Amino acid sequence: MLFNLPLKTLLFWGVFISTQYGLHAQNSPVAFSFTMKKAGVSSAGVYKRYNNTLVRTLWSNVTYAAGTHTAYWDRVDDEGLLLDDTGYYIKVISNNLTYKWEGVIGNNSDSLSGSSKIRAFERFHSLAFTDKFAYYAIGYSEGIPSCYKFDINKPNNKINILEGPHKDIDLQCDYVATDGKNVYWAGYDPYDANLSFVFTTKTSDDKEYLHSSGTSQATKLGRTYASAIDLYTNNPNAHPSGLAVQKNGNFLFVAHEDLNQIIVLNNTTGAQVQTLSFTAPREICVDPSGNLWVISGANTIQKFTVNSNGTLGSTLLTITGIAEPLAMAVSPNGSKIYILDGAASQQVKIFSNTTGASISTFGSAGCSTLSFVQDAKRTVVTTAAAMILVFILFCLFSEINVHKESI
Repeated sequence: MLFNLPLKTLLFWGVFISTQYGLHAQNSPVAFSFTMKKAGVSSAGVYKRYNNTLVRTLWSNVTYAAGTHTAYWDRVDDEGLLLDDTGYYIKVISNNLTYKWEGVIGNNSDSLSGSSKIRAFERFHSLAFTDKFAYYAIGYSEGIPSCYKFDINKPNNKINILEGPHKDIDLQCDYVATDGKNVYWAGYDPYDANLSFVFTTKTSDDKEYLHSSGTSQATKLGRTYASAIDLYTNNPNAHPSGLAVQKNGNFLFVAHEDLNQIIVLNNTTGAQVQTLSFTAPREICVDPSGNLWVISGANTIQKFTVNSNGTLGSTLLTITGIAEPLAMAVSPNGSKIYILDGAASQQVKIFSNTTGASISTFGSAGCSTLSFVQDAKRTVVTTAAAMILVFILFCLFSEINVHKESI
């Protein structure tokens, strides 16, 4: 069959092109020439004449010098099929644009790329502080671990934890807590929903801490953890829903909402010492005196004493008036408890950790603007930054000066 491509001369972005006209043997390439008015990056394609649909990309992002050049089309489309009728034209476009990567809007990392850039597949899920570092969990992650830290004096510089030569999918870390000596990470295997556990790293060198009651445990597509505790290998309902540790005591607490339990572990050996029954326990935290705060049931918020054997003593306080408690933490001096209220409130509400009395509220209802005041220093967080509200909150009430250039 014969192929007819009429004479066509076009000007696109400073490029003159023309094709030879007449009848062509079907298997012979179509020659065309184009003239670059000046050197530049060019791309070329073959289009259907009647609807301007691209059927073949001839090249892309190729630099040509100024002058006239000849190129060829082998008469096939992008799927490799030979085209057998007329009605096509060739377009060459060029530009002299140059691009400079200036980073991602809203990302204030100290590097535009590289291992210190703060980035993740998901948002920060949890954050815990020592005197010098903030440790954070990022949930699901691909090709990199799910646990990191940053120096509180350089919050825009990510420091990797447990990063190795493998590029697999490790435990999805959703919660993190620290007692200052060790850092505890809780989560589940995203490719084996039956598997969930806690592992521990040392603040001294970020290497795994070995609990005497821990178990070596492999994830399906990721690393093998040296010392898993609170280990479930065949229970999709055992995913952690909260994590807290006593800084001066012996106990690590892991909430399991779908099991209606809080598991109490020895934070040194990793051995389970108690199982506490709660209805749908979620976020938990420990105050400086070692008392345990629990969000459970229909948004019940309570504080309990913890006995020497890991059982709970009397209920010390109950907080009411919270529509949807999403997160909470106690100030380092133990005077206040901060509760993030969701639903229509979208506010941070502060109560006395001693009496339970309301002290103040950050922000107006609906989170139009949230203002934090501490030590005569004011930080304003707008709705655009609501997703990191909890973590700015932690920075503020932890009396740690963490600054961001912009949000």
